[in-house]
Amino acid sequence: MDIKISATQGGPFSQQQNLVDYVFGEDGSTYDLDRSYVNLMCSTNVLGALEDAVYDFRLRYTAKGANHDFSIPDVALVRHCDMNSSKVGNLESIRRVDILRTNLNILNNTIEDKDGVLYKTIEQHSNRGQVNSVFRELKGIGSVPSRNLVAPVQIPLSQLFELGTSKINTSKLGTMRVHLELQPQVLTVDQYPKTIDDQTIEYAIFEDVSGVGVVSTFRTAHAFNRLEDSPYWVSQAVAFSGVPVGGAPTLNDELRVISSIVQVATGADAGKLDITFSTPLGTLEAGQSFTEITVFPHQCESISLQIDYAELVLRKVADEPMDMLVYSTYTSEDAEGNSLTSFNQQFMVEPNCFNLLAMPISEFNDLLCFGATESFRWTIDNVDATNRQVVMRSALHYDRLAMYQLNAGKRLKSLILAQPNQTAELSEGRYELNPINGLMPQPVPMTQNRKICNLNVESGVGGLKKMILWKQVARQVKL
Repeated sequence: MDIKISATQGGPFSQQQNLVDYVFGEDGSTYDLDRSYVNLMCSTNVLGALEDAVYDFRLRYTAKGANHDFSIPDVALVRHCDMNSSKVGNLESIRRVDILRTNLNILNNTIEDKDGVLYKTIEQHSNRGQVNSVFRELKGIGSVPSRNLVAPVQIPLSQLFELGTSKINTSKLGTMRVHLELQPQVLTVDQYPKTIDDQTIEYAIFEDVSGVGVVSTFRTAHAFNRLEDSPYWVSQAVAFSGVPVGGAPTLNDELRVISSIVQVATGADAGKLDITFSTPLGTLEAGQSFTEITVFPHQCESISLQIDYAELVLRKVADEPMDMLVYSTYTSEDAEGNSLTSFNQQFMVEPNCFNLLAMPISEFNDLLCFGATESFRWTIDNVDATNRQVVMRSALHYDRLAMYQLNAGKRLKSLILAQPNQTAELSEGRYELNPINGLMPQPVPMTQNRKICNLNVESGVGGLKKMILWKQVARQVKL
């Protein structure tokens, strides 16, 4: 049985109001966190819109004052996360969980895994001149209006916490508290299509119109073999221009909203679209006509994404005995590279740590692992972990990645070290434009005392900027 728990704080959430807390487990129930998730209910606000119009848009990741074209997982909306129990205390506290999961997902998921969940992610690849999205329902044919939706952004607890894959008995742990720090400012909205550059020009040309009477329907000059190729939808706001002939009314950037779309089924015009508007564009008399008609999307002032409210959806299951809680989690520490091309730093690592993962963080987007890293070498308690420098994307590097995954109890499912591009039309191009570089993994043994771990990083031009060391540690709690 699924139950929904509202956040302690009310929405809407913003960069300033970004803290979310959930409290549950007062009744001592057992929950399957692997099938539980956070719901961020989102909607869009459009300024400068035509009445009853629905606008298409693309969500883009924004950081360091620039927009970026790579796709991001839903967990990128969360910066920090904590899980506490009234009887045990702090269970997990993961800083910059957005960076950790975005880069680990590259190793944990195949291309098919990523494509298989595109239907419910916040950022989806463009199709037929439009952008698929959970926030809009666009109707490409008929007269049923398209509509904007209040839609959930689902963030599985397994993406936030290592305990997110477990079942927990709150009769032993007590009241649970989940704390999230959101960062909604990382997503900005771009209208799409917005200009002539975004739309194939032949799709924007319409046939001449003549004949006496009210003009409210135009026919496309292009015949669409597949309706999916059409860039038009019901309730779309468009701007019409054309040349009036014989004293016809002026047709210069006339704004209208599409009320219906019908595809011609037979004859010489089969495949063309008859597009009708909510209000006529004028009346033609004998000898008058419109020629050289073009149609382009109306450009609104701005579109913004808003998180209206947040809820936690928990899967309640039958009670299970629990005397011991064994799990892993991550701790982290930052390091400044100061643009050094040869970087050395010593870290004091917890005795219960069994995996190390260092990654330089891109100075351009503050999310992806990317730097000028050429090679690295770990030394654990004065013993070199390898007999030579580990060169990036070499066989030895891939071997260390596989060892890291194996030590974490997971499979290395992909060696395509890149984040998918959001706008690439061909599948081959999706993984060429946003590579990641600089993952420096090292499995380590658990010890009785702290471990002294030294990392040497050799970098190219520009050196090492900022780096985060993630330490995967084992924890055991007796209940």
